[in-house]
Formats: sequence, C-alpha cells, structure tokens
Amino acid sequence: MDNRDDDIDAVQLFRTVWRGKWLIGFVALVFGVLGFLYATNVAKPVYRSTATVAIESTPTQVTDLDAVVGGLSAEQPSLNTQIHLIRSRQLLRRLVLDQDLTNDPEFNPLLAEPNPYSLGGLRDAILGPQAPQEYTEDELIRIAVDRLRDRLSVSNPTQSFVFQIGVSAGTAEKATNLANALATTYINDQLLFKEAQSDTAISFLDQRTLELQIELNEAELEVKDFAASIELISPETLAAKNRQVKELRERLLTLDALVATQQNVSEAYQNFDATTAALSDVEALDNATLTQLFATIDEGQTEQDRF
Repeated sequence: MDNRDDDIDAVQLFRTVWRGKWLIGFVALVFGVLGFLYATNVAKPVYRSTATVAIESTPTQVTDLDAVVGGLSAEQPSLNTQIHLIRSRQLLRRLVLDQDLTNDPEFNPLLAEPNPYSLGGLRDAILGPQAPQEYTEDELIRIAVDRLRDRLSVSNPTQSFVFQIGVSAGTAEKATNLANALATTYINDQLLFKEAQSDTAISFLDQRTLELQIELNEAELEVKDFAASIELISPETLAAKNRQVKELRERLLTLDALVATQQNVSEAYQNFDATTAALSDVEALDNATLTQLFATIDEGQTEQDRF
C-alpha cells in the first residue's frame, strides 16, 4: 500500500506558513501590544504579607477546675476550629471597622476609579458614564468583608502549633498592617476568652467552697452529736471522724487559695491595657499561651506596636 499521501511535506508546510507571515506577524504584534497595555495599565501589583501566631497545647485535664479553665487543644479539630474563627465574618467585620476599610478604594466599590483600559472603562467611554450604584453602610461593610476574605489565607503547617495568616493588598505596607492587625484582633479575642474563663473559675470555686464549708460544718456537728450520744467512744471511730474533719479542712484551705489565685488573675486581666503593654506585662499574667502569642508578632517593631 502506498502511504505517500499520509506523509507531511515539510517544505510545502513551510511555504504555506511563509505565505501567511504578514498575517501571523500582525496578530503577534496585536497580542503583544495588548499584553503590554494590560501589564502596564490594567494589571495592578499585589503584595502579600504573612503573620505567624503560635499556640500552646493544652495538658491533659485531670480535675474539675481544669475542665472549667481549660485552654486551646492541640487536636486537629480544635486547630481547624481556630482557623475558621480567624476567617469568620464576625472577626473580619471588626477588622474592617477598626482599619476603616470602607474608606479604602480596594475594599469600597464606590471609591474605586474605573480603569480606562478595563471592560468597564471601555464601556463608559463608548456608552457614557453609568450611574453609580448605591449601597447602604451595612452593604459596604459586607462587601469589604467579602473582599478581605478573598485576600485572606489561614493555614496550620503539618505537625506544628502555629497559624500562618496571609493577607494580599495593593501595597506592601497595607498587606503587612492588615496581617498584623488581624493577628492582634485574634489575640485580643483570646485575652477576652481567658478573662471570661477566669471569671467562670472564680464562680465555680466560690460555689465549691460554699459546698465544702457546709459539708465541714455538718461533719463537725456529727462528731459532736456522736460524742455526746454515747458514753463510750471507741478510739478508732473517733480517729476516723477526726481524719474526715481534717481532710475537709485541708480541702477548704486549698480551695480558698485557688479562689485567691483566680481573683488575682481576673484582676490582672481586667487591669491589662493592650495599648501600653510590654512583654513584662504579658508575662505577669502568668499564661504561657498569651506570652507565646505576644512574642510571635512580626519582629522589628516595639513590643507595644507588635501586640
């Protein structure tokens, strides 16, 4: 069978391409010019900054008090929960309001100037400027939150106890400020959470102390009633009752000490001022997690600015 019809004639192919060289060159030139215009007039540079926040794993909970004031768990579901909290609309809404992003053209469509080389700019040039769309304040905040969320990434590297918070923006300074501000907002939430836990612990210990005080009073009355009801008391029975009273007193003293400690911790949280705090102030809270969080904000700034 003759297969010559199936062979490609390279010379003929080259001649065919050569005959269309001007068309090919023109098309290449057009696309080159369009690419140059897009790169210089339409495309905008995007800068990305990342803030790293470390956490401390929670030790095994062995007491009722630990169950009340337990911290962040190092289990993967707990870490994923924290990632969702950082990306939550509630947290991002506070960041939008704190950073006044509704007055930033990157996050407010009413303030952004249309690019004359974009589709919207060409449409306006041909059909005339379009009437600006009206938004309520809540809608502008929602749009800013959506745009911030699209520029945000939060990850937890494998086998680590850190969160990497990345934010993209039109300038390097803005990206850095937003990443640090979001990390600070998250840390402040952790401070509030710890303060609420301390208040809960104090209420728990107060209630438990009252219960043990009642038990101690009842045990002392039982010892007195028992001693008065019989003429002869065995030494073993009396010793057992005395041991019971002694144990209750020791537990009461321990709980009194815990109440005093938790009250001191609560006062420390309530008197804590993040705007003037230094590393020594955070260490005074005697909380390893918050100390690590404070120490992992980007270096190169003062302790107060970083927190």
